[in-house]
Amino acid sequence: MSGETSPEVQAPSPLLERAVEADLIAALLEGLSQQRGGVLVFEASPGLGKSRLLDLAADRAASGGIQVFRANGHVLERSYAWGVVRSLFEATVLDADEPQRARLLDGPAAAARQVFEESVAAAVESDVGFTIMHGLYWLALRFAQSTPAMLVVDDAHWADEASLRCLAYLAERVDSEPVGLLVGTRPPETHLPDVVGLLGATRSAQVRHLQALGSESVAALVRDRIPNADARFSRRCLVLTAGNPLYLNELLRAVSSHSLHPSSADLERGLATAARSLERSVRARLSGLSSPAQALACAFAVLETEAAVALAGSVAGVGLSDAFAAADELVEAEMITAGDPTMFVHPVVQAAVYGSMPRAESAEQHRRAADLLVKDGAPTERVCAHLLRTPPSGTATVVEHLRVAARHALAMGVPTSAVTYLERAWREPPSSDQRSGVLAELGRAEAVTGRPSAVRHLEEAVALTDDPLERARLLLAFGRSQHHLGRLDEACVAFEQGLNEVNSTNPEETDLRAALEGGYLNAAMFGSGHAAEAHSRAERILGVADGLQTRAELALLSKAVMLGVWAGAPRDRLVDVTRRLVRTGALDDEDAADSQAAWQAIATLGWCDDHPTADTALRAQFASARRRGSVLGYALASVFRARHALWTGPVADAVHDARAALDVLPAESVYVSSAGYCLVTGLLECDEVAAADEVAGGDHRVDLPPFFRSWWDMAAARVQARLGNNDKALAAFLAAGRAQTELGIENPSVLPWRSEAALAARALGDVMLARSLVADELERAESFGGPRPLGTALLAAGLLERGDPAVDLLRSAGDLFAAAGAAVLQAGCQGHLGAALRREGRREEARRVLRDASVLADQVGARRVASQCRAELARAGGRATAAARPANILTPGERRVAELAAAGQSNRQIANALFVTVKAVEWHLGNTYRKLGVGGRDGLPVALSAIGSEAAARRSTLG
Repeated sequence: MSGETSPEVQAPSPLLERAVEADLIAALLEGLSQQRGGVLVFEASPGLGKSRLLDLAADRAASGGIQVFRANGHVLERSYAWGVVRSLFEATVLDADEPQRARLLDGPAAAARQVFEESVAAAVESDVGFTIMHGLYWLALRFAQSTPAMLVVDDAHWADEASLRCLAYLAERVDSEPVGLLVGTRPPETHLPDVVGLLGATRSAQVRHLQALGSESVAALVRDRIPNADARFSRRCLVLTAGNPLYLNELLRAVSSHSLHPSSADLERGLATAARSLERSVRARLSGLSSPAQALACAFAVLETEAAVALAGSVAGVGLSDAFAAADELVEAEMITAGDPTMFVHPVVQAAVYGSMPRAESAEQHRRAADLLVKDGAPTERVCAHLLRTPPSGTATVVEHLRVAARHALAMGVPTSAVTYLERAWREPPSSDQRSGVLAELGRAEAVTGRPSAVRHLEEAVALTDDPLERARLLLAFGRSQHHLGRLDEACVAFEQGLNEVNSTNPEETDLRAALEGGYLNAAMFGSGHAAEAHSRAERILGVADGLQTRAELALLSKAVMLGVWAGAPRDRLVDVTRRLVRTGALDDEDAADSQAAWQAIATLGWCDDHPTADTALRAQFASARRRGSVLGYALASVFRARHALWTGPVADAVHDARAALDVLPAESVYVSSAGYCLVTGLLECDEVAAADEVAGGDHRVDLPPFFRSWWDMAAARVQARLGNNDKALAAFLAAGRAQTELGIENPSVLPWRSEAALAARALGDVMLARSLVADELERAESFGGPRPLGTALLAAGLLERGDPAVDLLRSAGDLFAAAGAAVLQAGCQGHLGAALRREGRREEARRVLRDASVLADQVGARRVASQCRAELARAGGRATAAARPANILTPGERRVAELAAAGQSNRQIANALFVTVKAVEWHLGNTYRKLGVGGRDGLPVALSAIGSEAAARRSTLG
């Protein structure tokens, strides 16, 4: 629990042989006082004093004005999703009044609300676990905003999986924040996680493996407890306890309780008996207590965590007054701590008592504890922690409790816990009317964790169901699970079966049919086995687009329009349909893994060059991500905004957004490929070839689906082309093309791999291949009708020509880029046009075109193009002017902070909107005030307006 200590049976003060550890604690606290975080891990076998070190550190931190948050791992709660991190913060969060809590849990921290308020857990989103973890990280930053914070976790080896992932996530990021992480753990065993391996690899971590005490320290502790002990006695104690302070303390207690004299003849027998086993010693001590005390100790062992005496008495079947008397007896025997609620003085003592109980007795007490906790309204996970320890009894209510806990675990992003609960529910076993539901839920949870058994369990659930409509719903879940496991063709088959069930028995179930059809398209569009059928169905859906009205039908329509773009259907019709999706609000808060409607619509708008409508949809998605604290939502919105900025500029914005997405996306996310493509392309436009090569390097494409693999192939190809490795570039461009073609993506608006491959082929001397590729792309672009892809094809065609044909093609391409608002591409095309004019001897016209191109390139931040234009201008006899001042002297981060500040948002609101810290906002604003020459945020609207007017004036002179 938050604010607790974790007392151990320890040797008395002072701490011996712990000077190094004390120095590490002091260094961590000193860093926190200077706004620097750090990670300190103490690894030790039981009894070596790690908990006492953590107590020492917590006391020193608190006395130094540092906030301290504490929690312990427990064996009983290892399936309790986010249990340890909940214990760290829940007292502070739940004790806060509603306005304070709202401030703590808004913006990027909003997802953490689910950890503390069970009622907010909702349907599973694709990134829920990562989003909650990111939200908890932000919550820690919120606590540390005014006063440094130290998070102390003991017995981390028993922490739940989600909490351990969260601690590792924090450990990677606290070095630049005033947050300290202090962890105590045991050495890894086969059934325990390697906490040191998880946390110790982070750059700010210090790991200390505690050693046993030496002979001098053991002698000092023996003399402190038994003043007349001689050297032989001390040496024997060292041998028997191996210098373990806990074992030594237990040994000396045994000697004292038997009134043995250190020099007596039976000392060796007494020492051997006491030291042979700590557990045996604890059991012997317990056997000397009254029956109520023994029963109460067993109840506390079953409850494991801190518990009220009254509750333990009820579990033990001991009356209230007898329970308190028995508790006093256990305190006197140094087995539990004083007070109510209470807990064992050390986990080893708890384990010894629990191990002394017959299995039938402990199971019965766990069942009784679960019943009592249900009556007390305890959280479902706490109830189920006990149900997991009970034998099957065929009780329907047990199954329902476990199913509720599993649903909550899934909604909290911890599917492994859900599997644990559901496997136990299946063993109960469930009643006949529960069986298909339990199997279906178990299969879904297993699918999320990647277990192959998911398929078998979901198939069995479908077979057990007689109702066709319910069978269709199960097939929807089955198909989605297959999709999650990467079995796209099998998923399509499942969705087809579900559609057959609905169409043959309940055709009026339009939403279920739309969900099944949408599931089919989602799987089929990324799996080559059904790609052709997906395109055929998309055509039919687009044919009835005006009649689709419900949310499920509009989500289905979003897939059809994207497939329409891939196939190269006429652009204008696709734009009309997609605008309706945005206009109706059908995309609001729609980012579930099973739909992706918002992102499919935004992708379509970008490929169709409708940037104003795409910007409207993106603003809504950024607002939605901020409202829900969705990391994936923020990352995807950043990726799409980056991709659009690669066409429209500023290029620096594209680089900024791509990096922002990569900063928050988990490394295994398929969307890393899209963000990486945008970052590589942006860096190349900024003439940062080495940085682009570093991002594109490595084998990113292993095991990626073809669609996402093609983005990495395209990025790598562009880098190789810039490096002059045209053979490698051509191979990578063609690889991207094969992946796209495999999925029926024929439209060059998605990736213009043909035209870029053509330029690499020409550089290698294969003119025939180059012309063939460009002709193919030009035909497809004309059929689609989008100005940008058509301009791209004409640009490549112009670069293959010489003389007047080249000039005409390049001029036409530039006009199309201007019509599409693709200023970055327009600047590059104008540069090529100027070079072509110079080669034709039209030097004056060339100079004019190149000057305009260099200014436009400077305006949009295309430094590579600007540099090339100035070099070409010099060849044309013009003066190579210095780079013009960008349209905005602010960095993308500064500008976005300034715009929000100018709109009246507070620093905190800005931080939430941009998923950055308040400290970062303050830093950006300070830089902005200095660059713009204003005294504060009151001067921002006028200054930003002046920058915008200047940029608009410059653009108007160009066109």
